Amino acid sequence: MAIKTISYLELTPEQRRDGARMARERLRLLSANPFLTPEQHAQIAEQMVHLDHWESGTLAVKLVAPR
Repeated sequence: MAIKTISYLELTPEQRRDGARMARERLRLLSANPFLTPEQHAQIAEQMVHLDHWESGTLAVKLVAPR
């Protein structure tokens, strides 16, 4: 049986919005840790920006050829 691979763009905007909301909540909880280093805070900030692009559908899609 074949495995179907889908792009995140095949999700509805509502599904992306809900997924982004849950991921943002996790990242906010992580960023509240007072023991994080500046590098760790920067990495979380980068992940938030990536998440914004994912939610809006503006990430580049890597196409994979079927096998």
